[in-house]
Amino acid sequence: MTEFIFKFLGTEDISQVLVPLLWAILAFIASLYIGVLRRNKGSDNTPYHFNWGFFIKDNVLRFMGTSLLLFMGIVFYQDIYGEPISSFKALALGFCSDQLVAYAKNIQKSARS
Repeated sequence: MTEFIFKFLGTEDISQVLVPLLWAILAFIASLYIGVLRRNKGSDNTPYHFNWGFFIKDNVLRFMGTSLLLFMGIVFYQDIYGEPISSFKALALGFCSDQLVAYAKNIQKSARS
């Protein structure tokens, strides 16, 4: 099992992946929260008062996609940059990743038009 973990994560110490991943996910959640604060309350597509059920249902695919992107980014960070990822870099990755996913989504939509 240790050999599998090493081959999958690139390290035998799972905390080297889980701790930066936690920082990145916390930053992503903070980014989503900032988006909630800036939402248009008058829009027909969103409820006037904040609703956790609507928020989760509306963002579940976004959260899953960004979490997968963050996991891959953290696992392959050392291979790309030659150094382990720091907590600050993981935090920055978490803030930027959602914007990168949105940017890629817009590129894909414009390519199909």
